Amino acid sequence: MRKIIVLGCSFSTSGHMRSWGEILSGMCNLEMFNLAQAGGSNSLQVKRYQRAVIDGEIDEDDIVIWQITYAIRYNKRFKTSNKKDIDENFREDTPSKPISINIFDGEERSDCMHLNPNSRTSDRRNDVAENLQELIFHIIVCKKQNPKTLVIFGWDDVIPEGWETEFIKILENYNIDYIEESILSYVYREPQSFDAEYPGHPDEYSNRHFAEKVLLPKLNSMDWL
Repeated sequence: MRKIIVLGCSFSTSGHMRSWGEILSGMCNLEMFNLAQAGGSNSLQVKRYQRAVIDGEIDEDDIVIWQITYAIRYNKRFKTSNKKDIDENFREDTPSKPISINIFDGEERSDCMHLNPNSRTSDRRNDVAENLQELIFHIIVCKKQNPKTLVIFGWDDVIPEGWETEFIKILENYNIDYIEESILSYVYREPQSFDAEYPGHPDEYSNRHFAEKVLLPKLNSMDWL
């Protein structure tokens, strides 16, 4: 069965309420495969996309919706047995350390995720430009494998000012479809309904509104359903 593949951060995860991906997949009568991670970075999305491809979990006719998150976010992957590196790179206020299993050595890896550097990790800053280049490369590869690839943005400044124009230009050069208005900008403009548990995040009503009024018409307009 065809699937909707979701990549993103907390704006796209499933948890205490239904995500826009869950709602959209129900509207489209498609399965949903959610690779999004709360607090996750674009680099983590790239790693999860790579693994899903290797594991054969993404089919050519699946719809991929790739939500871009804040480019400054930090992510490092270490062997779970490497307690020293994990302790030095993990922030206590980060929601979790997702676990993955390497396909070659079979050992666990932990993803240390930072929303922003703090006093413990102030010297561990991302090379944002390199991360964006890696991200756009993988989106281009994704488009070649899955022609039905759609890029969306979590909020307006996920890409540093001055670079968003180049990012959009590359998407257009490779005929990659995108929605220019970010999720958060749309929610502020239309449903204006936010999650009480996670301030600044859309609630389920807004997720439904975004799925029904923005994503579904976009998919229909491209004849993807």
